[in-house]
Amino acid sequence: RIFAHHYLSFDYTIDLEFLPDDIHPVGRMVMVIVSEFGFVVIDIALTAVFLNYSIRCELMIYYFQGICTRVNNKEFEIDQAIEEINNARRFLSTLNSHMARATSIMLFILLFYCFN
Repeated sequence: RIFAHHYLSFDYTIDLEFLPDDIHPVGRMVMVIVSEFGFVVIDIALTAVFLNYSIRCELMIYYFQGICTRVNNKEFEIDQAIEEINNARRFLSTLNSHMARATSIMLFILLFYCFN
């Protein structure tokens, strides 16, 4: 990644591989700022995806604990418990299918950019 705070003086030549050497230093500075802004946006989006997935997982754990507590306290009949467990199973299958794949791919992208 390119860190803009290293390039605050215009005397310093910013060495970016994708830009030709004859670009004005101000143009190089603009490119650095735009690329840093893009990295910040990507990091915010990835963080939102990871938080969304982890919060859904925690809520699922809390939901299963609530079902277990209500079954142990005999607050509802077995038919209601089976219905609740089937609803939880459907949500869990959604959580483990497309959302898990997307989150794993985004985690791979984040780790690739962090260590590359």
